[in-house]
Amino acid sequence: MKLTEYPYLVQSEILHNIDYRDLFLLSFVSNKMKKIIKSSQRNRFENIKSLNYKCYRNSHPIIYIRLKNGQKTDLLAVTKRQKFEGPECFSLNVSGKLIDFKFYKYYATSYFGRFVATFNPDESTAVIESIHKYNLHFFGNSVDYYWRTEDHEINIPKLQNVSTCMELWYISPDTDNLNDFFSTSPNLKSISIRTTTPRELVRPDSKFYQAECVDTFQSYITFPDIFHHFQGKRTFIQCRRCEISHLIDFVNRWKLGRTFEKLEVLSFRNFVARSMPPNKVFNDIGAKHIDATKTPPTHTVPTKVEWYNEKKEDKNTEAGPITSCTYVVRETDKHVASVLIQGDIFRFGVWDMTEEEFLRMIE
Repeated sequence: MKLTEYPYLVQSEILHNIDYRDLFLLSFVSNKMKKIIKSSQRNRFENIKSLNYKCYRNSHPIIYIRLKNGQKTDLLAVTKRQKFEGPECFSLNVSGKLIDFKFYKYYATSYFGRFVATFNPDESTAVIESIHKYNLHFFGNSVDYYWRTEDHEINIPKLQNVSTCMELWYISPDTDNLNDFFSTSPNLKSISIRTTTPRELVRPDSKFYQAECVDTFQSYITFPDIFHHFQGKRTFIQCRRCEISHLIDFVNRWKLGRTFEKLEVLSFRNFVARSMPPNKVFNDIGAKHIDATKTPPTHTVPTKVEWYNEKKEDKNTEAGPITSCTYVVRETDKHVASVLIQGDIFRFGVWDMTEEEFLRMIE
């Protein structure tokens, strides 16, 4: 059957009943076929929220799409070529580069049931770049692109329009530092880290602290040292060993306007203390208070860590809007931050407005 010989409406109906993975693979047949798929399935492609390159530990990416309804569909895996690929291999021209593909049928491999693009050790980056270039053209700019990795020993490629999200839930006890890894990495969208070491593994000027969002579960406040070095927008800290003085020092330095210039929201949870003493904290940070008879404004920013889009979020990262009668003012520009203490959770939300503008919302 030659699909191109049918009328356009018939083509559209046939393609509409083909799943996303097979549409993706069918698009490699020819430029004409790719154009037919893109034009006839435009409305369907609008249901795609993101395209993801997911790297599991010590492996190259599995490429999948995530629909707006949460459904996930694998498209392709990318891996190093084996010594014997067998007769099932076939070559396709992907953005001007010939790449060998294979379908794994058997349970003996972790790629069971997936189409796999293979590469020689010296062409890993070139193959991934070619595939991504193809994806950009095929899916367009309406889709969010993410590189998701769990491994700090594999370099992250620098790809156009791709946001990098990293999960550092295992750091070898032998790791002296992570500076080399972050120095060669692209800028990161989000980092989720779990660590039990008190040693600082990255420099203060590391890209680690420049990530837009950092979510931590740490035993010691010394690493990562978010309160002193974070330069991003959102951070969610869960720590076992932290003193109230660390929070007070953070707020007072923010008030001076010498750090945390981009900060939108900070959420902190102390696992040791069952609750924080609000009066002491508010006194030590020089907090101001809105009349309790009035309704304070609600501070709202996206609080989700990108990594958690696909996972159940914990209590700290899904904290939601901040509604509080307590606030502090930054000296340099008179901007306001709402402060809220709920049991063992401290929350800090920065407003893009002056105190005068902030109070005007209450009147």
